[in-house]
Amino acid sequence: MISFRSAASALAVCAAIAMFADTSAAQQDRVEPLAPYRKLDPSGITVSGISSGAFFAHQFHVAYSSLVKGAGMVAGGPYACADNADSITPPFGNPFFVAAVPRRVVAALAECTTFGRDDFKKQGWGFPDQPQASDSQAAAARQQAAGKIDDPANLAGSRVWLFHGDKDTIVPQPTIQAVSRFYQLMGVPAANIQVVDGPDAQHGMPIDTLASGAKTHCDPPEPSYLVKCDYGAAERLLPYLYPAVASQTPAAPGRIVRFDQTPFFDTHDDQTSLNTYGYLYVPQACENDSQSTQPCRLHVAFHGCEQYAAKIHDLFAREAGYDPWADAHNVIVLYPQAAKWLRATDPSELSANPQGCWDWWGYSGSGYLGRDGKQMRAVRAMVGRLLP
Repeated sequence: MISFRSAASALAVCAAIAMFADTSAAQQDRVEPLAPYRKLDPSGITVSGISSGAFFAHQFHVAYSSLVKGAGMVAGGPYACADNADSITPPFGNPFFVAAVPRRVVAALAECTTFGRDDFKKQGWGFPDQPQASDSQAAAARQQAAGKIDDPANLAGSRVWLFHGDKDTIVPQPTIQAVSRFYQLMGVPAANIQVVDGPDAQHGMPIDTLASGAKTHCDPPEPSYLVKCDYGAAERLLPYLYPAVASQTPAAPGRIVRFDQTPFFDTHDDQTSLNTYGYLYVPQACENDSQSTQPCRLHVAFHGCEQYAAKIHDLFAREAGYDPWADAHNVIVLYPQAAKWLRATDPSELSANPQGCWDWWGYSGSGYLGRDGKQMRAVRAMVGRLLP
């Protein structure tokens, strides 16, 4: 039997439970309402994410392809990866356990990632060793036919940046390759897809903090899953998504806004698994009272499991590497926040969200893949609120 802890860990980016002690500054931040920024260009919206956030960023890109023009994924997988569960075969001899484990969870933990692969194999479950891009293509076609996503033909003009740490054993390289193949099936030219292998990077978000002469490229991940390297993922993906945006020297650094997320989802529905507040980074030149006449773009960055606000507060928004580049290129960065959610009737936690991940396997409800998904709809409303 898969243990309580191994099951919970399998759903997350990590099993770390360390809390951060120095949180007083973030806790004292004033929470503001999300407001429009008149300089935002609606044609310059892109997304990115790490791990569960990468799966979700890709999912958001597919669902809202008429809005989102590019996506960067660090250790993510293809659209509807967990939903393609028809090939999952349950073990015999333990009907209670089989009934308690959704097939989407098995697909997420054993096919799309390697979190629970060995445990499920020991239990007798059968599943493919890697996702197939053709399955994701078929899922997108079904979702479009049902009117649940934008026309996937919109994806053909996108720019796509994919990262895989060469020491990442959690989201294997074939899963990343399936994302690249999916976009090609959707008509994205190979020249618009960049796949990057990260030297020495384990599972996490690489941030540029080590000297270039360091003996190793990356340190082991910390509990925040911000991986200290001599390169950063955000600083690489943003220039690829915005190739025509010129650099400038900002007069002063921008600011982080802690905003109220509650107007964008049903706060009485805990299954939505969203936090009461999120973060926004606003370069000084993008403020409504700025004298700058340059347009601004919007990038949405999704954290990974164990990186939600109640766990690491604003560390992802401050340290993931997006803000300095955003300052120099007039990009507002939206950092929506998921939240931990436990289902009282499921002590195994396999059908809930114990690690504050973004929903790419269906814990929030059956419509999670499309525009009507609870989290998808909420983030889209946040984006809509920011646009002039």
